[in-house]
Amino acid sequence: MIKWLSKNNIRLVDVLAILFILLFFVSGVATLRFYGMSWDEGLGNFFFGERYLHYLFTFQEKFLDFKAELPMHSEHALNLFPSTWRNNPEIFPAAADIPSAASMYLFSYTLGWLDPVDGFHLFSLLLLSIFLILFYFFAAQAVGKTVAFFSVCLLVVFPRLWGDMHFNQKDIPEMVCFGLTLMAYWKWFQRADWKWAVLAGIAGGAALGVKANALFLPFMLILGAWPIRLREIWAHLRKTFFHYLVMIGTALLTYFLSWPFLYSNPLNAFKYFQAISTQGGRLGSTTWIWQPLQITLATMPE
Repeated sequence: MIKWLSKNNIRLVDVLAILFILLFFVSGVATLRFYGMSWDEGLGNFFFGERYLHYLFTFQEKFLDFKAELPMHSEHALNLFPSTWRNNPEIFPAAADIPSAASMYLFSYTLGWLDPVDGFHLFSLLLLSIFLILFYFFAAQAVGKTVAFFSVCLLVVFPRLWGDMHFNQKDIPEMVCFGLTLMAYWKWFQRADWKWAVLAGIAGGAALGVKANALFLPFMLILGAWPIRLREIWAHLRKTFFHYLVMIGTALLTYFLSWPFLYSNPLNAFKYFQAISTQGGRLGSTTWIWQPLQITLATMPE
């Protein structure tokens, strides 16, 4: 099999990879109806995604008044106003919720092809499928097309990814934005180019706009790409200092633009980090619990 997918069949491998990803996407769409709304989505992701989408199209402040029940809520079959945490916008970054709501309005309310919940979830499937294609060509350039093909195959049959892509509107977009940031940064690191610096910043800002897990990205980039010797690190930073400023500035701008909750006061972002750092004020256990370690050792990290 490996020999068959050799250099003499480069184009064939590309076609097979794209067809496999297309099959993955189609099978995901076909099984969307077997999944429903997750707990977090019902608490606020659907509600805020819809509100922010309307705000960005109209810039009417009424859509940011989350305590007001607007006529739009009764115009569709899915009334999102009863969402339990609609008065806690600081808990729901919107980078994934807004395009998911746009997907719902297009494929469910406008075209009528999908149930509203499935329409909301379709965005993650589209995003993940596009990422898999980009990942394949990135890996093909780095390690060869055969390895890249089997990497994609093994990734898409991973049970956790298959399940989460149907209803997890946070972890799937976060994985995609994480991956795009790593790929763009690596391309930039190999040959410093303003284009890749901007793309890395946009992807990193989008990742932060989905979940706070993106705060770990700088550590991953430093440990995974930077040289070990301090002299080489210093030389790298002196040469690329302004590129890093562009990355950071682009990331912050992307993060800000992705969340209308920040438009009136960018410092509202600290409310989010405060909320997640304390889990909404919940106290953890005072005794050692082995289960998280067991789960970590037995499963693939996200």
